[in-house]
Order: sequence, then C-alpha cells, then structure tokens
Amino acid sequence: MTGGPIVAIGYPDFSPADKVNIRDGTVSSTTVKSLIKLLEVNFKFIQGMSGGPVIDANYQVVGIIHKGGPKEKRDFAIVIAEFDSWIAAGLPSDYK
Repeated sequence: MTGGPIVAIGYPDFSPADKVNIRDGTVSSTTVKSLIKLLEVNFKFIQGMSGGPVIDANYQVVGIIHKGGPKEKRDFAIVIAEFDSWIAAGLPSDYK
C-alpha cells in the first residue's frame, strides 16, 4: 500500500452547485494511533473532507478521510479494513 497512487474525494464547505474536491498523491506510510490503523498521505486534505473515501488505482476504497488540512502537520485516513471490522461488530447494546 505504501507508495501506491490514491485519490481522496470530499465536499468541504459544500454549497449547492459546488463540485467535488479531488486530491491525489500516494500513501507515505501506515501507522497505528489509539489502536486504529491509519494511512498517512503525502498531500493535504481540505478541512471538511472528513468521511470521504480514499480510492486506490483499482478504484477500491482503501480508507476514509479522518484528519488533516492546511493547519495540520500530517494527514490521515482510517484503513477501510478497520471500518469494516467496526461494522461487522455491530452497534453497542446501549446505542440509542
């Protein structure tokens, strides 16, 4: 995964008639923070892109935009397998 081309897609500060914001680059590293697997990218996300997909060269979603932007030193996406495991585990019993 490291070094592979990726594209991040989001709608920061979305208003009607706005177009999608696309950023491209590569995965610079993978890391784990607070037990969550993350992709670090070599480009800047824009504030408000959080929750958007990160797509690889095979058009597969490999991550979900998590943290980044012009004021951040590093930009991260949650590895999609991490998200998949949360969904498979289901909602907590106290979820309302």
